[in-house]
Amino acid sequence: MRYVDVSGKWVNEYGSLMDILEVDSATGIFSGTYASTTGASGKYRVTGITDTKPDPKINSQALAFSVSWRDLGGDPADANWVSAFSGQIQIIDGKEVMTTTYLLQENTDPQNNWGSTIIDKATFKRK
Repeated sequence: MRYVDVSGKWVNEYGSLMDILEVDSATGIFSGTYASTTGASGKYRVTGITDTKPDPKINSQALAFSVSWRDLGGDPADANWVSAFSGQIQIIDGKEVMTTTYLLQENTDPQNNWGSTIIDKATFKRK
């Protein structure tokens, strides 16, 4: 697969919008903002990395990114959560699709560690 520049707007099936603003094409490190529609409201920092030299014989480009659920607008009611997404970009029906699995982790006491973790999937399409 050819390298896919991940910069731009991506929306997932929940309506959350990720806007990747900066990508270092040499290292694959990127940053931007994330706006959720599934409970948290505001704009949040996203940072990640993607493969800059995907195998041209495979329709896949690996990537991982995280979201810090601390509102960039400074809302004091922020949740103390972080999310880690890992997945790949593929060309499906001629469109760039980012398929991920994610972990959402909330701060908790040690006895509740596993119960404070949510595991799910999210599929992003370029907007």
